[in-house]
This record gives sequence, structure tokens and C-alpha cells, in this order.
Amino acid sequence: MEKIFSVLSMKHLLLVSIALNVSLFLRVIDVSEKEILNSENMHVSKNKQLFLSSSLSLFASTGIEAQNGWERVINLDRGDPLMYEKYWQQMGDKTTIVIPGWQSLGYFSNVSNICWFMEPIFAKEVVRLHKVVGNAITENRHIVVGVGSSQLFQAALYALSAHDVSKTISVVSASPYHSAYPSITDFLKSGLYKWAGDAHNYKKRGPYIEIVTSPNNPDGFIRQSVVNRSQGILVHDLAYYWPQYTSISFPANHDLMLFTVSTITGHAGMRIG
Repeated sequence: MEKIFSVLSMKHLLLVSIALNVSLFLRVIDVSEKEILNSENMHVSKNKQLFLSSSLSLFASTGIEAQNGWERVINLDRGDPLMYEKYWQQMGDKTTIVIPGWQSLGYFSNVSNICWFMEPIFAKEVVRLHKVVGNAITENRHIVVGVGSSQLFQAALYALSAHDVSKTISVVSASPYHSAYPSITDFLKSGLYKWAGDAHNYKKRGPYIEIVTSPNNPDGFIRQSVVNRSQGILVHDLAYYWPQYTSISFPANHDLMLFTVSTITGHAGMRIG
């Protein structure tokens, strides 16, 4: 009985040993093959990335029209809205504007308006556009036109700053924010206001100005104010609150709202905000 048990035990040990060695050998082969495949895939992936990167750089730097269904590479560095160009070309003479030589001779277009140099017909069309789109309340509001929304942004900071105190008011916006906000805020080196960074990290006491961009640039999310303190003043940058960028679920109704023609129709070079 002991002899049979001993023989069986030896056979079992031998089989187990063979099985372990075979499985180890197969595992080594499998790992080696996977490493080779991964290495080849990484090499192919890098080549694809290099090709894609170099191709995009070429199109962006030279302005060459791409093939295979791509009409044009959009330059995201400066946000130049040339994607609207083809549409306006197709519209032809229907969009031609004629300005008579006798128009706008005086400094004042409407002395009763807070923005006295704005043409009344332009103000009327602004109101009509917002009503048609339904993206902003215009009743009992003042319309101010500027050389792009950047000028209006600076004008708003100046108007909202307290001029009778020595303290500089902080200007913040929730990150990620428009890359031009810091430079535009500090461009004039004013002692009245100063860029203070991310609104999420703002801890100072006292008055502040918060820029609320909705939809946000650069991520496109709908935004609300972040700091939410009693002494805060809000400036709502609604440059992208148009149906070609987001759904218009309700008309915006804020004390100060910024819009710009560059995002409405693509006419950035006209500098109308």
C-alpha cells in the first residue's frame, strides 16, 4: 500500500513539475510577443502623431486648403472667425451696406441717448436681433456700442470701480477663463482695478468684480458666478450666447451684459461690441 502511494506521489509530482515548466515557458513567449506588438504599435502611433502634427502645422501656417473633406483648418490661436467667410460670399449683394456721404457728419447721433454717438437705426436693429433670438432682455436697458467688446470690457471695469477710495478693486474670473482677460484688465495699468486670477481661489474681503463668461471660453460650459459675496459686482460676457454655439433656453437678464459682432456674424474686423 505504501509502495503504491509512493509511486502515485512521484507520478503526481512529475506531472505537476512538467505542467509548471510548460506554463512558465508559454507565459514567457506570450509576454515577449506582447512587448513586441506594443513596441510596434507605439512606433506606428508616434508616426501617425508626427504626421498629423506636421500636417496641421503646415495647414495652419500656410493657410493651404486641406483635402479629404476638410475645407479649411480653423486657427484656434487667435479665434479668427473666417469660417463665416464662405457664407457671406454666397449671400452676395444681399448683404451690401451703403452709407450715404451725408450720414454721421456730426459728433452726436442721438443726444438723448447715453451712447450719444450710436446711430438710432443700429440701436433699433440690436433690440430687434435680441428679440428674434430671445437671448437677452432689452426692455428698460441702455445699449452702449464700442470698438469691440474689449473696449467695453475696459469701460465696464472703469465705471464699476470706486473712484473715491485708495484701494484697488480686484477682477476675477473662474478658471478656465478667456486668455485675454488678464492682459486686457491690466493693459492700462490703472490703479483703480487689477487682475486677481481665478475666482475659485479668491479669498480677499471687500468689493470685487467677477467676470462670468457663459457659454464659457474656452470650454463652452454654461457658467454662474462663483465668489457670490455681498460686495461683488458681476459682468456677464455673453459673446457666445447665440444659437450657433449653444441652445438658447432663456433670455439673459443681468445688469451688465457684453456682446460682440465678431461672434454673432463673424465680422471681427468691424470691431463692434
